[in-house]
Amino acid sequence: MLCVIEPDADVPRDDLFEAWRKWGEDQGMGRPGTKATFGESLVAKVVGLADTRDPRRFDTAGQPLPRRHLYRGIRLKTPAEREAEE
Repeated sequence: MLCVIEPDADVPRDDLFEAWRKWGEDQGMGRPGTKATFGESLVAKVVGLADTRDPRRFDTAGQPLPRRHLYRGIRLKTPAEREAEE
C-alpha cells in the first residue's frame, strides 16, 4: 500500500498519481490511464476524500502563487513507513 487514509492529510494530485503509476509499472500492470480517470475512481472509492486546491498564497510582491491541486484525506506513506512494511 502506497498511501494512508487520514482526514487531515493531503497530497498533491500529481504526486499521488505518479506514485501509483510507478507502482503499477513495478507490478507489471499495463497502461495506467489518465490522471482524470484515476482521480474520479479514487474519489468514488475512498469515503471522505476530496479533490481540492491549496489556499490562495501570495509572494512578497503581492502576486498570487500557483495553487496546487490536492487530494484531502489521503497522504503518501513516508519512507520509514514503507520500509517498516518490508
